[in-house]
Amino acid sequence: MSPSNPTPDCRMCGSCCGPYFSLYVEEPDEERWVREGRQDLLDRLEWERNHVRWDQTGPYDVETGARFESCVYRVNLPDGRVICGIHETKPKICLDYPPGSSELCAIYRERKAGPG
Repeated sequence: MSPSNPTPDCRMCGSCCGPYFSLYVEEPDEERWVREGRQDLLDRLEWERNHVRWDQTGPYDVETGARFESCVYRVNLPDGRVICGIHETKPKICLDYPPGSSELCAIYRERKAGPG
């Protein structure tokens, strides 16, 4: 495993990066970012908590109305793979996400659909 492919089964498609960043951040993540001096992440989290709201179609900026389609730290590589721009310190829920474990993942959806 490496930061460029964190789990051997991961296809690096970015499907699991759809949910918005602040939704899954927990107190231990914030405490770790304080210890790491990651004020950039703490500032972004604070901004999201004050400026992002949800409706039936997903998250949006309350000031501009702009919609957010995925995590702001999602990085699309030229070869089509997707990586996390903060992999070394991303929220624990992201670090612990097993490929194929939920409908967010393309592997899960393919397994559920069965042989084609």
